[in-house]
Amino acid sequence: MSTTCRLAEHGEFFATRAKARAIREGLEKLPASEAVIFDFGGVAGMTVSFGDELVGKFTANHPHWAVTGASADVLETVETVLRRRRASRPDGEPRAGGPGGEQDAGGEAGKQAREHGGTPG
Repeated sequence: MSTTCRLAEHGEFFATRAKARAIREGLEKLPASEAVIFDFGGVAGMTVSFGDELVGKFTANHPHWAVTGASADVLETVETVLRRRRASRPDGEPRAGGPGGEQDAGGEAGKQAREHGGTPG
């Protein structure tokens, strides 16, 4: 079972941790066994702080997730967030993964998700 979080329903550009926290806290009420698809279709961009608060914190504790519909700019931000989170872990291992997405993205986010059973995009 999965839930799709359509970010474009919340805006076109995201910049604050407070906004990300509100979205993330809603998603954290879902059972850990439920996959969450972050659909960035229609989103022009986001700051690293927003991405960290939403994607970084959520994926640190939720094993089933994927990214879809992301522009190159948004995907670069997601990759940056995941890379920084991985670098801050003592073992250096990523804590990310999820179900398949609709697109196959390269880079760090794609590599991490594929290693853990998913495909962001």
